[in-house]
Amino acid sequence: MKILVTGGAGFIGSHLCRLLLSQGHTILVLDDLSTGSYENLDGLEDGRQLRLIVDSINNRDIVDDCVREADCVYHLASAVGVRLIIDQPVRTIESIVGGTEVVLKCCARYRRPFLLTSTSEVYGKGSKVPFCEDDDSVMGATCRRRWSYACAKAMDEFLALAHWVEAKLPVTICLCSTRSAHVRRGSTGWSCRGSSARRCAAIRSRFMATARRRAASPMCRTL
Repeated sequence: MKILVTGGAGFIGSHLCRLLLSQGHTILVLDDLSTGSYENLDGLEDGRQLRLIVDSINNRDIVDDCVREADCVYHLASAVGVRLIIDQPVRTIESIVGGTEVVLKCCARYRRPFLLTSTSEVYGKGSKVPFCEDDDSVMGATCRRRWSYACAKAMDEFLALAHWVEAKLPVTICLCSTRSAHVRRGSTGWSCRGSSARRCAAIRSRFMATARRRAASPMCRTL
């Protein structure tokens, strides 16, 4: 399969690319290198199995071309880093919400399965432990810039799920960290438990199975 990984030159994205390449997939990476780097893809970019396009996910024409080429999309591109979020709140909000909107619209146009990486920040200030997916979220005041990141990622989730509700676009939302990954909710309500490795494998295998089914369907090519 040909897979588009936005933010694929970042820490998590580059490790995902290495794993997908080891499974025989062809990878297209779209990254503006604002927080990612060439070094993370060192030895991977050969123009055949992995190709890197240095551009923004807010560039609609570029994103459209990339999504059209791919069989499915892993959307990891996002503003990251506490200092960036505090110092550049406009860029944070525009890159997260605006960029996800662009990618989702293109996925809806070409019927490409879409995986969104979210964050535990969307749980807000909840004091109940453990968290539950249906718990209410309490966010901080809008004058506290750090909460712009949490709210922007939550809006990403709302938007992705809205595409599933309105157009049945295959959508998966997961939380990722350097320690674990957990499926939050999506078009099939996937839920994974167990070790980090098993969680990641379950997310990947189920998402890829959906992508393969969609690639084999004429609906992949039309609205």
